[in-house]
Amino acid sequence: MEKDGEFRGHLRVILQDADCVWEAIGPDGIRYDFNTNMLRMDEQARGVAREAMALIDGIKAESIAICLCAGGLLDAELGKLLREQAENYYSDDIERAIGVED
Repeated sequence: MEKDGEFRGHLRVILQDADCVWEAIGPDGIRYDFNTNMLRMDEQARGVAREAMALIDGIKAESIAICLCAGGLLDAELGKLLREQAENYYSDDIERAIGVED
């Protein structure tokens, strides 16, 4: 659990910078569990990757929109979505900084 505390501490420091907050919760903050390096793909693979990214982006946007339209009923879920995105966006950097091994 000490690593979790260190992770949260590093995340807190990073997110003191407003630009980092917007980067983490905006479109740049979306992380995919597949290769998105378009430069190393042929045209067909790029098309498949773009479609998959657009699908994931749409699902995330729809989830956020539903939370926003629900008023206060889904505030906790909206917070969870934003927190998870920020944690995922910075997790590799933080884990390297605190020496977490896979």
